[in-house]
Amino acid sequence: MLRLMCLLISLFCLPATYAQAASDSDPQITMLPIASREINEASALTRSHRSKEVLWTLNDSGGDADIYALSTTGELLATVTLTGAGAINQDWEAMGGFTQGNKHFLLIGDVGDNFAWRPNITLYLIEEPLLPTNPEAAQTLQAPVLHSFRVRLPNGPRDIEAIAVDAAEHAAYLITKRDNRPTLYRFSLMHDENSPLTELIASDLGAISIPRADRNNGYFNWVTAMDFSESGRWAYVSTLSHGYRYARAPGQSWQEALQQQPIAFSQPRLTQIEGGCFDWRDDKQLFVISENLPAKMARIKLPAP
Repeated sequence: MLRLMCLLISLFCLPATYAQAASDSDPQITMLPIASREINEASALTRSHRSKEVLWTLNDSGGDADIYALSTTGELLATVTLTGAGAINQDWEAMGGFTQGNKHFLLIGDVGDNFAWRPNITLYLIEEPLLPTNPEAAQTLQAPVLHSFRVRLPNGPRDIEAIAVDAAEHAAYLITKRDNRPTLYRFSLMHDENSPLTELIASDLGAISIPRADRNNGYFNWVTAMDFSESGRWAYVSTLSHGYRYARAPGQSWQEALQQQPIAFSQPRLTQIEGGCFDWRDDKQLFVISENLPAKMARIKLPAP
């Protein structure tokens, strides 16, 4: 009995990082609780390109046209309201960050479409806000919309919750959520800076390689997040149940990389992971966030492939 009690005590005293509970091939997971109740339906996560210690998230449909800056330990740093260009949160589900020249940008995706009825989706481009240095409390800021992309999918409306940006291509990629075999789309971020809106049709790049969703058995392997690593060597794709990473060889396109067999890995036991991104500093480290209240985030340290 004494040995059993000691074992139970040791289990309850384990730190937040619990990789040793399984094997060296499992990811190391550190839970990062978010104290702020402003983030009540987190549906995206992307890294800052101004600071290695900052992440950006947003709330799902019906919320304010706001994005939120978080520290990499889960502290709310700022609430930023998008202004101008009719920015509304119809169904915000995804976000990507990138750098062009000496400027840093965020692309906010109003791309959710649960019932596949929207004739087009909208993505808002803003310059990533510069946060105050060492503020005493979370800041309230504004960011004007620089440009809007009204995008139509070539094969009809689809529900989307995953976008990623390739800065070298100056292009955005999207993956459908509810299709049995998720489809990859691409569109250019080139635009006329003197015009507030670009209307375009995305390119259909075909299905990605990912385990199929078996609706008959109640197994929905729906894609909810995507990101490209800062090095451009890896893609991360999250579903409601699993995480996947795809290797990209030199000279290979993202289309080719995502049609290869991915490496699956365990994700933290969070309710409905709907956002995730690579750490700026480390291709083997990810952050994920779940759509619940109180909001919860986690850092995942992946094993070597």
